[in-house]
Amino acid sequence: MSDGARLGLWLYTGAVVLILLYMVLDNPGNAFGNGRNINLGWLQFQIYPGQATALQLFGTFIAAMGVMVSLVERRLTNYVPLVLSIPAMFGAVVVMVGLVIQGIAENYLILFVLGLLLVCLIPIWIMVAALAGLKRAYAWLKSRIKSGD
Repeated sequence: MSDGARLGLWLYTGAVVLILLYMVLDNPGNAFGNGRNINLGWLQFQIYPGQATALQLFGTFIAAMGVMVSLVERRLTNYVPLVLSIPAMFGAVVVMVGLVIQGIAENYLILFVLGLLLVCLIPIWIMVAALAGLKRAYAWLKSRIKSGD
């Protein structure tokens, strides 16, 4: 597949995902049933029956697609660029948003727990990215030493 076709496929997939995410979060024209508005300071959104489940399923789908692409790329080239792991992380964030929406209706303590979970995950993501960068730098340095440059 050419680079242009691959880029077009990524842009198309990203646009579909963002449109679906907008539809699930915003519920334009009460397309998914009557919802109620939730105001959290400057943040305002609608909650409707089944929204949390829809977001969790949608996030699981995004994460699964991200993992599948990473596995196929690893099998074909034995190397997975960091950018290919972003969809799996984005899917996990969408699942957490679904849990937050579900938790708002049930208990406000869930916001604290999920916020704490996100604060714990971000440093792990940063460390994984740094480790991948160090491995690439080491491989580059090792190849330079071997070639005598």
